[in-house]
Amino acid sequence: MPNPSAAVVVQTEKLNTLEQIFDRQKAITENHNSDSEDEEVNKDSVFKLQEYLIETESSEDISKPLLVCYLKNKTSRDKGIMIQSMNEALMNEDVLLSLSDMHFHCLIDVFLKFFALEKVAVMKYQAGDDDIDEDAIDLPTSQENITKIQKNISNLLNSKDYTITIKVLLKVLRCGLPDNFEKELTEERRQYLRAMMKCLLRVIKVLDEETEDAVRVFDILIEMNRLFKTHPPDVLKVSYYFLFIRRICQVLKTSIMCTGA
Repeated sequence: MPNPSAAVVVQTEKLNTLEQIFDRQKAITENHNSDSEDEEVNKDSVFKLQEYLIETESSEDISKPLLVCYLKNKTSRDKGIMIQSMNEALMNEDVLLSLSDMHFHCLIDVFLKFFALEKVAVMKYQAGDDDIDEDAIDLPTSQENITKIQKNISNLLNSKDYTITIKVLLKVLRCGLPDNFEKELTEERRQYLRAMMKCLLRVIKVLDEETEDAVRVFDILIEMNRLFKTHPPDVLKVSYYFLFIRRICQVLKTSIMCTGA
C-alpha cells in the first residue's frame, strides 16, 4: 500500500465530478445561508455523491479520486466540509445497503487513509513540527474531523454482516501490510494499520458474544488463505499483527466446533 499522502494519478473526468460536488458543498457552507435554494442544492449534491459512490464500477475510480480531493483541501475546515458531505451521503440506510463489497472495501480503505492523514497532522501540530503549516491547521476542527471519520467508519462496519466485514478488513490488511517488516513504517501508514486493526478487533469481540452461525467460516478462511499467500505466516509472525490474525483463527475454530463443520 502506498503512503496515504503519496502522489495519486486518477482519471480527470472522475476527479472533476467529485470536485464539482464538493465545491458546491463548500460554497453553501461559505454562504452561511439556510434558504430553500441552498437546501435544494445541498440535497442535489448529496444525491450526486450517493449516485457516484453506488454506481461507479471501478475501485480505482472511488478510492483515488476521493483521496486526491481530500489532499487538495489545504485547511482543516475544507477537509471537514468534504468529510461532512460524505457523512451526509452515507447516513442513508438504503445507500449503505446498496454498497457492493467492492464499494464497501474502497470506502473503508479511503476513510482509514483520511483518519491516518488527519491523525498525523494533529500529532505534528501538537509536537510543533516545522513541516506543518499552522495557518492550515485548526486543532479543534481537525479533532472534529477525526471524530466524523470514525463515525463514518462505524456506520460502514455496522451496515454489513460479520462475514463481509471480516473479509473486507482482511483484504485491507493484506493490501496494507509492508513487504518487509524490518523496514520502519511511516507514521501515516502506522496509523492506518493501527486503525484498521482496531476495526477488526471490534468485530472479533462482538463475534465472541454472537451465535455460532454468525459467520460463514469458509468464506473467511479463503480470504485468510489469500493473506497468507501474500504474507506467509513465518514472515507475518514477527509482527504484532499476527496476534490479531491468531485471534480470528480462535474465533473461527470455535465457530467450526459449534457448527460441526
